[in-house]
Amino acid sequence: MNEGSAYSNLTGVFTCPKAGMYYFSVTIMVWGHDEFETELVHNGVNIMLNYAAGESHVNQATNSVVIRLNEGDKVWVRILENPGINNGNIRIYGGGWTTFTGFRIQ
Repeated sequence: MNEGSAYSNLTGVFTCPKAGMYYFSVTIMVWGHDEFETELVHNGVNIMLNYAAGESHVNQATNSVVIRLNEGDKVWVRILENPGINNGNIRIYGGGWTTFTGFRIQ
């Protein structure tokens, strides 16, 4: 759901349509024996980290945050560039298993 089209499917960036408190959640799922790091970014500044790894067939991690946004602020998920993880190979599950969710709460 993307009411108001504040989230761009092309860029992966949420642009705040109205100032207030917002809840964001990031879930990532990786293949077994892989590792993956992301960060939630607010106007270019890291505000939350997320890390998934393990020995299971697949491994998932979720992290959430509440932040105050001003109209026009931008929030997105960025992959941390860590060449030491998986030799730089990135393998994540899509299809609803890896998600970026946000909504205004006040």
